[in-house]
Amino acid sequence: MEERRKHKRRHSIFYIKVYDEETGKMAGRLVDITTGGMMLVSEEPIEVGTISRFRMPLPEKIRDIGEISFKARSVWNGPDINNDFFDTGFQFIEPSFETIDLICDSFENRIFTDSDLEEK
Repeated sequence: MEERRKHKRRHSIFYIKVYDEETGKMAGRLVDITTGGMMLVSEEPIEVGTISRFRMPLPEKIRDIGEISFKARSVWNGPDINNDFFDTGFQFIEPSFETIDLICDSFENRIFTDSDLEEK
């Protein structure tokens, strides 16, 4: 299958919880992230086309900021490799420069690693 991703995918080295800002409930756990979007794994499927406002607490502060807030639209979903869970891909909607900057800084702080690193 042809890769359509525009941005390099980074995997979280932590089990980062992502929360729905409207409900306050955990939407899922971060699997990977780019400056254009993210993938979550969750216990319930998230319908394609759903637009949500999320809050993601960072495991380490970056420039004295402890969490990232952003709006995203679900663009695909499917069963996780563990059939008890579901994977959902999200595209960020008009992310602020600060959000993009924090995501980029989190790459440099090693909160996320390259997905194409060879397994040892």
